[in-house]
Amino acid sequence: MTIYERVRDLRIKRGMSQEELANLVGLSGRSHISKIEKGDRDIKQGLLVKLARALSTTPEYLLVGENPGRMSDTSFRIRVYGDVAAGVPIDEIDNMDFDDPDNWEEIPPSMAKSGTYFGLRIKGDSMSPRICNGDVVIVRQQSTIENGDIAIVAINGEKATCKKVKKTEQGITLVGLNPAFTPMFFSWQEVAETPVSILGKVVENRAKF
Repeated sequence: MTIYERVRDLRIKRGMSQEELANLVGLSGRSHISKIEKGDRDIKQGLLVKLARALSTTPEYLLVGENPGRMSDTSFRIRVYGDVAAGVPIDEIDNMDFDDPDNWEEIPPSMAKSGTYFGLRIKGDSMSPRICNGDVVIVRQQSTIENGDIAIVAINGEKATCKKVKKTEQGITLVGLNPAFTPMFFSWQEVAETPVSILGKVVENRAKF
C-alpha cells in the first residue's frame, strides 16, 4: 500500500469525506484530496504532518505503514502530546518514540468517528484537584466551545493552557479550577488581536497515578 492509499484508507475508516479532510488540513476543496489519493500530488513534510494529525495517526505510518493509530472493534489509538502549539498539536514529532505506550491513548471507534482527537499530558496544577499534573486529557479538536467548557487554549501563538472558559458580552475569562491561580480575562478585541485561540474541547480526563 502506498502513502496515497493509506491516506484514502484511513479517511474512509474515519467516516470522513474528502472535503472534510481538506478543511482539516487547510486545503480549499475536495479536489486536492482526490489528487493526493490518486498519487497526482506530492505530499511535502508540512502537509504530511497535517494529514497525520487529521487522520489521528503518525507521519511514519503514512510514509512506511508502521505504527498506525489502530482501529479495531474496541479501540482507536491517538497520539499523546507533551505540549500543543497554536493550532498544531505536535511536539518533536520527528523524535517521537512510536513504541512507547505512554505516547498513546485509546478511544472507542464511535468517538474516533465523531471528530479529530488527541491526548495532552497536563503540566502544572492550575486545574487541580480535578485535573492534576501528569494526567492525560482527551481533546476533540475544534475552534469553538460552549460557555463553561474546559478547553485547550493558545495565547499569542504560544504553547497552550488547559482552562475552563467563561464567555460574557465583554470577553472571555480563562479560569483554573485551583483557586490559587488568578483567572485571565481577555476582551473580545484582545481575543482577536492577541490572539486567543481555542484548539479543542477537553472531553475526558485520564488520571495518572
